[in-house]
Amino acid sequence: MIFKELYIGAFGGLSDRRFVFSEGINLIEGQNESGKSTLCAFIKFIFFGLPAKGKNTAMPDRKRYLPFDAGSAHGTLTLSYEGRDYRIARTLTMTGKTAARDEYTVTDLSSGERVFEDMPPCEVFLGMNESVFVRTAYVSQLHGAAVGGTEIGTAIENLLFSAEEEIDSAKVLKALDAARAGLLHKNAKGGRLYDAQCERDALAARLREAQGAGEQVRKIEEKLEDLRKSESENARLTEEAEQNLTRYESAERLLRFAEAAELENRLRALRDKRESQFPAGELPSSEDIHALIRLSAAIRESEPVPSDDVSPEPPPEHPIERDGGAERVTARLRSVARRAKTCRAVGAVFAFLTLVLFGVAVTLALQTEPFISLLESLHPLLTSPWVFAAGAFAAGVCAILLFAAGAKAAGRLRDLLTEYGVNSIDEVHICAERARDDGIFFREQLRSREARREREQAEQATRIARAKTLCARFGRAYEGPDALETLAARLTTIRESCTVLDGQIARAEQDLRQLRGLLAEWDEQALRDALGGDPQQVMRSLDPKELKNRVAFGSVGKENIRAKIVELEKTLIELRARAQDEQQLEERLRELGQEIDALTLRCDALRLAYEKMEQASEAVKEHISPALARRAGQLLKQATGGKYDTLWISPDLSITYTDRAHGDAVRDTEYLSRGTRDLVYIALRIALCEQLCPGKSLPMIFDESFAAMDDARLSKIYAVIAERGAQSLIFTSGHRDRALLPECNLIKLD
Repeated sequence: MIFKELYIGAFGGLSDRRFVFSEGINLIEGQNESGKSTLCAFIKFIFFGLPAKGKNTAMPDRKRYLPFDAGSAHGTLTLSYEGRDYRIARTLTMTGKTAARDEYTVTDLSSGERVFEDMPPCEVFLGMNESVFVRTAYVSQLHGAAVGGTEIGTAIENLLFSAEEEIDSAKVLKALDAARAGLLHKNAKGGRLYDAQCERDALAARLREAQGAGEQVRKIEEKLEDLRKSESENARLTEEAEQNLTRYESAERLLRFAEAAELENRLRALRDKRESQFPAGELPSSEDIHALIRLSAAIRESEPVPSDDVSPEPPPEHPIERDGGAERVTARLRSVARRAKTCRAVGAVFAFLTLVLFGVAVTLALQTEPFISLLESLHPLLTSPWVFAAGAFAAGVCAILLFAAGAKAAGRLRDLLTEYGVNSIDEVHICAERARDDGIFFREQLRSREARREREQAEQATRIARAKTLCARFGRAYEGPDALETLAARLTTIRESCTVLDGQIARAEQDLRQLRGLLAEWDEQALRDALGGDPQQVMRSLDPKELKNRVAFGSVGKENIRAKIVELEKTLIELRARAQDEQQLEERLRELGQEIDALTLRCDALRLAYEKMEQASEAVKEHISPALARRAGQLLKQATGGKYDTLWISPDLSITYTDRAHGDAVRDTEYLSRGTRDLVYIALRIALCEQLCPGKSLPMIFDESFAAMDDARLSKIYAVIAERGAQSLIFTSGHRDRALLPECNLIKLD
């Protein structure tokens, strides 16, 4: 068997990944956390699914490998098996918190048809369960290379013994012993053979009893004759009582017919009275009466809309509108603001000039020689400090005047802003908009008052129209709200009277319907003809209670007599059978004798088969360990260069080896180094795969299985794996494996 292509749709941290494998050794290289173990687990998932609970693990595989962002894990594996290509597709979908639906299909790629629909993939292609697989062909990081355990030993025994892992030789022995016990227990007190012997003894006793059954048959026949006479007399009396009871019931029904006729006359009178109370037709509803009362109150309470209503005062004209509008006022304010700003700016310049001239005058007064020489070269008058002092005074006066003008302009601006009711020039437009809105609101208020006046007039007209309609409906003319109240009181009185009459009519109709229902299946004239007399006189002449008791007594007596007759007839049949079936009893005794002989022969055969099966099972167990040890020893010798060549394997797959360096002593594998011990287990796994799957060339999976080996041992174990000839998938995170396996198929996960 060869894995050709693997596609992971969604599994663990991998999704939409495709891997192509070749025959021989495939080296899958990737760093830690790159998905090597996930890829290994996916191969196991294809064959065995994902268990909901894990064994000796903190997290089960289903929780570990189900994708976080999807509700299912799915993918396919294409493989070659016995000369044909197949594709296994598997999907595990969560249907609840822990429940899941596991679906798998196997497709023959040459024909495109689904095959092996009733068999799981592991049974078709591997022939082993998951526990055996992880201890042989699948060398994982979690379990290591060690095999161990009686479970794998039992599986090997079953496969060698019966060619099927599920057929346990111990179970077969148990089934043989159970079949033998089903025929005859060890204490000889149970089983089919014992039951047949007991039946034979019972039939012999019945044959002896058949001789004295004739007299008992005669006595029972006499009792049956007496009981049948009693049954006939009881039937006659019961039938007579039933006929009289039927006459009484007919008379009672005729009286019911008379009661129905009287009830019809009463109902007719009530309907006539009801029609006279309100002949107009439909009875006024409580809603109509309440509507009349509400309309009367609404019309009376509604005041006429005044025609000379005082209109609201229009808002006063705003100063902005008075002075030409927002644009003109804004331009005026900005002009005043620019004047104030200009005066302050020029005043600041003159103030600065004052400071400069005053500084020069002070410098000249202090007789600073370089500075005086410089000014004298410009003009002789410039050396006098009074010239600059006079200039400073003039500039200062100008600065004061300009600042005063700026302050006056700023004051004027504030006064204007106050006059227009704004805080800044930018609010002029907002204030103007607000004034226009006030005018609009005033006009809207006038329109609203007019609309309200029109609406109230329309509502009053609607009320009056509704009142006229209701009055016309009940045959009255509208004459004002008082007439509405009078009409409502009259309709209330009529409604109450009619309601009482309607209740009486309804009860009478219900009683009449019940009577008609009871009498529907009866014909009054036929009852009179059958009765042939006065109904009241017939009822006085008969006692219904006595008649019912006689009918009930006759029914019970009939059942008791019939039960006794049936019981005696059964007894008679049994006695006649015992008296007349002597030949059948003898024939059955002969058949039981033959059956006992056959069961005895079968019981002896099962006992012999159990003994031979037990001997064969022991012989197989003795053959398993030497064959495994011999093949594993050959592989170990090749891997260790002849240093270790002999292994000893017990039925539970515990391993010992021969230490040539210490006098051929037999030691446990714990004395070996970690790397050598891994070689032993790898050799044992290869031997197990060959033993369990002869001719299948089962692919082996190694998930970081050689990390503890040095390069020399690793090179030798790779030579053993290569010589095996079957497909191998080796997962590693290092680069030395690539150098030791130059001819392998290299797959990089990163």
